[in-house]
Amino acid sequence: MPVPRQLFERLRHLAWHEGLVRLGWGLARWAALLVALVMVYAAIDWCIDIWYDTPVSLCWVLRCIMVVLAGAGFYRWIIAPLRTGLQPEQLVFWVEQQNPAFGHRLISALQLHDSKPDQAGMSRELIDALTEEAERTASATSFTTLVDHRRVNWSLALFFLTVTIPLLWVLLAPATSLALLERLIGSEVAIPRRVTLTAQTAALWPSGAPVILRFLAQGDFTTDQEGVVEITPDGQSTERYPLQYQEAGPTAGQGYFTATIPAATTPFSYRAWLFDGRTRLPGRVKYIPRPVLSSWNASLLLPGYVGLRPDQLAYELPQPQGDLKPVPGCSARIQVTTPTRIVQAEAELLGPMIPDLAARLSLPSAAITPAYLLEAQRQLGWTPTLAGPLFAMQRVPLKLEADGLSASAIIPLPANAAAYRIIVTDEYGLTNRPIPRRAISFHADELPKVTLLPERFASPTEGPDDLDLDGMPVPLGRTIRIGYVVQDDLALDSVVLRYRINEGTWEQLPLTELKAVPTQAQFDPSTGAFIKSGTKDQIAFHAVPPVDAATQLGRSLGGGRFDFQTRSLAGLKLGDVIDYYIEAKDRHDDPQRPPGRSVIKRKTVVTEAQFVDWLVHTVQQETRLRQVERQQRKVFEPK
Repeated sequence: MPVPRQLFERLRHLAWHEGLVRLGWGLARWAALLVALVMVYAAIDWCIDIWYDTPVSLCWVLRCIMVVLAGAGFYRWIIAPLRTGLQPEQLVFWVEQQNPAFGHRLISALQLHDSKPDQAGMSRELIDALTEEAERTASATSFTTLVDHRRVNWSLALFFLTVTIPLLWVLLAPATSLALLERLIGSEVAIPRRVTLTAQTAALWPSGAPVILRFLAQGDFTTDQEGVVEITPDGQSTERYPLQYQEAGPTAGQGYFTATIPAATTPFSYRAWLFDGRTRLPGRVKYIPRPVLSSWNASLLLPGYVGLRPDQLAYELPQPQGDLKPVPGCSARIQVTTPTRIVQAEAELLGPMIPDLAARLSLPSAAITPAYLLEAQRQLGWTPTLAGPLFAMQRVPLKLEADGLSASAIIPLPANAAAYRIIVTDEYGLTNRPIPRRAISFHADELPKVTLLPERFASPTEGPDDLDLDGMPVPLGRTIRIGYVVQDDLALDSVVLRYRINEGTWEQLPLTELKAVPTQAQFDPSTGAFIKSGTKDQIAFHAVPPVDAATQLGRSLGGGRFDFQTRSLAGLKLGDVIDYYIEAKDRHDDPQRPPGRSVIKRKTVVTEAQFVDWLVHTVQQETRLRQVERQQRKVFEPK
């Protein structure tokens, strides 16, 4: 019995052809499934990442689902079709279903030539004839034409879409697609966005001050876009604030967006969103107290022309509360302390704009000394309070001590300085707020003020000592008792007596300073002498020394009481008139500086008899005045 070899060969060729078609169609669907899973994973990751970081647990769940679906698809579309549906009998049934002309010849011939056919009661000739007819029928028909080749077109179309869509995605967004693929395999790379937000806010913020959250945006944004900032105070619920455009950034395509958070004291975390961009990591703001000044000490360093201390340093005048009242030429010593450590301290001098005095007064600029400048400004109506707003003239750094809790410096004082303030900075970059300010009130170094004391008799036996003896004449050859007191802003230098006769030439008599004084001797400004001085003691000039010569300047108060001998004046005769006054100089270094002067007093030279008559008349007049005064007092006394 001939074996239908041609039939078997065609069936094997059909099985191979059908297997290829099924494999291609299965691979196309499986590849499309893989691409779809990847893109769905990427889409989920992209959408979640707009708001928050995609949870790691969700990523692993999605990866597991992808593996399960990909495995199921591989088995369903590739493994299972290759294992089933390709046996000879199944192929023959499929062929006969596709071509009814075969009847059941092919399946009959195939079954009769099976390894164990049941041929009982069947004719051998009939079997051979059936086999030959099946062979002829099979040779006249191409089994491969019966294969559904539409699946090839479907596979090609699906392969095309499977390749085209991801390729188009990569071409349109290469950075984003690459980042999403890297994140799929476990990388933590950030997904590129059209807008990138970077926090620019300091982590530490002063307590009690509104927090301005500042972000640098770069990318494709517009100034009218508004984002949102979400803050979460420790132990409290989340709050949201608008994020708005503030100003352009340092380069093109950049801009600053800010959100203002009300003042508080509870630390908080924050995140920000703008369009499709957000801050990658949450920021953190912690409140800390600003540095403050716990003490502020100031003193004036006097100009060198007044003298130096024994240690050759300038004399200092303490300034209560830190307010300075200097004269031109002074500098200031400033010392501050803080309860917390600081890393920087500065003294900032403030002042108004100085008018161009040289042009307004038609004077060369070289002639305007600091003292003259101050006086000229006052004459023109310029004062620190009327000079307009103050501006920062200069900053002088203060030297920090090793512990960082105190700082000090000697700062110059320009003539137009009206105030100064101390700015300290701590290790976190915070400065003291509000910044305290102290006034600088310049005053001119006034000329010494010389006052002639009321005239008194030189001795109690010479007349009453409580009379007003101004204008008292002087007997020829007698002395003139002169008492005076001198006051100065800084330090007195010397005193002279100037006099003239009958409006002649002014002469001068230098008054020798009395420096060696008795222990515990106290100067009495009301008499121009010491409290325990006798009536005949001669004190030409005495400047009151400081209590502590090592640290105090002294010599701001002085005076004298002496008898001016008229008998030494050559040619003096009855009827002559003597004019005199006291002139005092201070220790100012200006050679053109005038001295301070007292008023001019005039004495007429008379005889002893004329002097007695004047005295009697004065006493009588004084007595009458006192009587009238007592009578008036009685009228107003209560009854």
